[in-house]
This record gives sequence, C-alpha cells and structure tokens, in this order.
Amino acid sequence: MNRISSFFGTAVYSEAPEIVVSPGSVDMGTIGFDTTATYHIAVMNSGSDTLNILLLTSSNPEFIVSGGCFALAPGTYDYVSVGYASGDIEAADSTSISIASDDDDESLVDVPVRIQVSDLSGVAGDIEAPAGLFLRQNHPNPFRRRTTISFGVSRGSAIDLSIYSIHGRLVSRVLDGAPTAAGVHNIEFAAEDLPPGIYYCRLSAGGEVVSRRMVILN
Repeated sequence: MNRISSFFGTAVYSEAPEIVVSPGSVDMGTIGFDTTATYHIAVMNSGSDTLNILLLTSSNPEFIVSGGCFALAPGTYDYVSVGYASGDIEAADSTSISIASDDDDESLVDVPVRIQVSDLSGVAGDIEAPAGLFLRQNHPNPFRRRTTISFGVSRGSAIDLSIYSIHGRLVSRVLDGAPTAAGVHNIEFAAEDLPPGIYYCRLSAGGEVVSRRMVILN
C-alpha cells in the first residue's frame, strides 16, 4: 500500500515497496533418519514500488536457505526454500531465517523454523510412519491454482480431509472416509473454483483432528 507522509499538513503519497512473508513461522514436522526435507516460504510485495530482497540467512547452518537476491514487482511473489538433511540421531532442531529487503518500515523479517528428527521407520529410505496423525503445511502457500497437501497416519485409518472458508463453511471435501494406509501421503489440491482468500485445511481420523491455514491468491 502507499505510504503517507505529511508536509505542511497536506497528505503526500509516495510509492514504496512493502514486504509480506507467509507463513510467519514454520513447522517442518517430523522426518526420519537420513532424509531431506524442504519447505517454501512465500515472500510477497504488497507495496506500490519494486521490492528488492537483499540478503537471506539462517542462524543454524544445518538449515540451508536458498533463493538468492531477487526483485519483486508490486503485487507479485516468489519463494525462499529452506532445506534440512537429517542424520541418524533423534533430535529437535530449529533456526531463524532472516530476510533483508529495502522495505524502509520492515527491512528485516525473521521467520522461526523447527523440525523433529525421529527413527520413524527403523530403516533409512522406508516410508515414514508418523506417531498418531499429522498435517504438514501445504506447499506452496500462498498459491493460485494448485497446492500439495501432505499428511501422515501411524496406522491404517479412514481419513476425512476437507477445506473450509474463513467463516467455517465447507467448500471442498477432498477425502471422505477414505481408507488410508499407514505412512505419509501427498495429495494435489486444485482450487480453480475457489475465490481468493483465507481457508482452513482440516484433517480428521480416529477421533483426532488437525488443521492448517491456506491462502489462495488472485
């Protein structure tokens, strides 16, 4: 949006970039031994002038941030990728991703990131067998037409996966009591028929319910 300054009591509008980062924090979930995980953080320019991303850093060198320096025209977005490669030791790890830009009002944005490493399968390379039920943040997010929803169950279950509007109205039933084997599953969700806005992805099985926020762009 335009920044406003005052000059002798008269509002003066000036063009300026404005950074928006989504999500504001990242939970990469639980991964097994000797596994590589990647998450994409959306960086948007909601201002009226070009936004320049000047520097990307990670406070923990175990997390690799990529995307480099880039410029965003007003109303556009791009992604910063965060990668993590696990070893063979159970651990909870975290970092802070710093995104520096030429937004005068918010020149540095910090995004906390966390991940859990666990012996999920007992054999490196086998499918993950998560404890209970979990739902990862869809990626990309925000998105325009299609996104990938990842979830996991510890045992075979009947799964319900639904999309709700911010007002709680059911807008899409992706899975309706579908028999699902134990492990991690990925589903591509098409949102061509949904208007832009904030939605919630709701996963339920065996009395457990988890949800994630999704953002659809124009």
